[in-house]
Amino acid sequence: DNAIFPVAFNTIEATSDTKAFYDLYTATYNSTPGELDALAFDAASLILKGLKNSPTTRDELRLTLETTTGVQGATGEFTIQDHRCSRKLALVQVIKGKFEVIKNSNN
Repeated sequence: DNAIFPVAFNTIEATSDTKAFYDLYTATYNSTPGELDALAFDAASLILKGLKNSPTTRDELRLTLETTTGVQGATGEFTIQDHRCSRKLALVQVIKGKFEVIKNSNN
């Protein structure tokens, strides 16, 4: 009890995009998704978004990916900035054996 930790995939206070991913994943794979599943989905979504502009070289694709902002994904909104993925996290605390969000930066 009382452990506090950050989560990127907040299913306790889920956004509509998180709920949509959760429902689609559960229906497709007959199991519940974890944080790594959601992060992989977001990474694939970023690549697909980058390919929509039909880059003709790797450098064009890289530049598009490195300057992508405001992507709505399974883990909430994220942005690529300075070669890093920036996203807001929720803080979850274990209280009497249950997970409770004590701070949600996505809302």
